[in-house]
Amino acid sequence: MAIALVILFVLQSWTAVSLSEETEARSDAWEETPFRDVAVLEPFSHQSFADYSDVAIIINNQSEVSRTIGTAFALAREIPPERIFLLTNESTPTGETINPNQFSTYFSEPISQMIVDRNLTGINVLVTTKGVPLRVDGGTNSRASFDSELALIDGPYASSISADWYVNSNYGLAAGNEMVQFQREEQGYYLVTRLTGYDVETALQLIVKANNSMGQHGTSVLDLATNRNGSGYKWWNDLLYTTEETLSDMGFPVEFNQNGTYVTGLQNVSMYAAWGSNDGSWDD
Repeated sequence: MAIALVILFVLQSWTAVSLSEETEARSDAWEETPFRDVAVLEPFSHQSFADYSDVAIIINNQSEVSRTIGTAFALAREIPPERIFLLTNESTPTGETINPNQFSTYFSEPISQMIVDRNLTGINVLVTTKGVPLRVDGGTNSRASFDSELALIDGPYASSISADWYVNSNYGLAAGNEMVQFQREEQGYYLVTRLTGYDVETALQLIVKANNSMGQHGTSVLDLATNRNGSGYKWWNDLLYTTEETLSDMGFPVEFNQNGTYVTGLQNVSMYAAWGSNDGSWDD
């Protein structure tokens, strides 16, 4: 079945993919206090609980990996054809690193055009996949993650794409503001998330595990880097404290490491934030 779906994407236009155009009415869980973590009487599933009406999936047609993962996500979350952005240019890069011109030509411009042509004014979230580049390299002081650059398209921050500076966001607790439901129309950028892993099966399991996680909460692992407390990057350590406080107040289990140890080997992890190789204890 999966092979047949991939062939459909390759041989037919995106409009030919048979996906549901309507989803069942879903409840908005954002304002729930406390968060529901027990069984309910009505029929209950990930689809009936989560709302994907403001989500679009980006698929690189030149990457079999991207087609496989993107198709699985679209089917599992009932993403309609108009919110499937299939990039069909045969020259679309599949490598992990691209330059700013490639980003504009093969990704940001066609995606922007599809959003305009399909009048998709209500999108808040863009989902990328393995098989879509990871980084945009414009040279010294002009390097950024692909997803970060994509978040800025078609908005007030678009001029900062491929620039040698960063921009500040006014959204959420990190900016000293109240935590409210994200709206791209108000914030001026998209939320971008990625379905990926070391292999295709790992990425596909993210979808399956989300389906099976209702009523359960994995551990949020936050690993502070003590060598960054005296640098200009201390703000990111401070943000970890804010994150720990927020998640704990919501009742989520948190593993917050505040010493010089680089945390590894934990199980049942649902969220993770750390400094990676920039942690002074990375090689310990």
